[in-house]
Amino acid sequence: MSKPAIYNWDCETRGDSFPSRTFKPIKIDDVDIDLTDVDIRMQIRTSGGEILKTFIKGNGITLDGTNGFTVDRFKIKRYHGKAEYDIEFTFDDDIVKTWIKGKVEIIKDVTY
Repeated sequence: MSKPAIYNWDCETRGDSFPSRTFKPIKIDDVDIDLTDVDIRMQIRTSGGEILKTFIKGNGITLDGTNGFTVDRFKIKRYHGKAEYDIEFTFDDDIVKTWIKGKVEIIKDVTY
């Protein structure tokens, strides 16, 4: 997998709970990658680069078995507009791979 897979999140409302998202196992040459000892990090940023939310394995990212993982439910309270994210995987030998990325739109809410 050389290019990141694109997964665009549904449009969500500022201040509301974003539902958790489960990602299936990552495969290379039809073999599931064991993520047990891999650091996983995800950031959501505004189009201007401001970090809205950071997740790491064990704090916002939950490993499902040894291969798949879930980004836990969260809220973004102080921003509305277009945003983007990616998910990086860092292996023991310091090899870093970005295998998933995408966009999300956060719409304005009156009550938040």
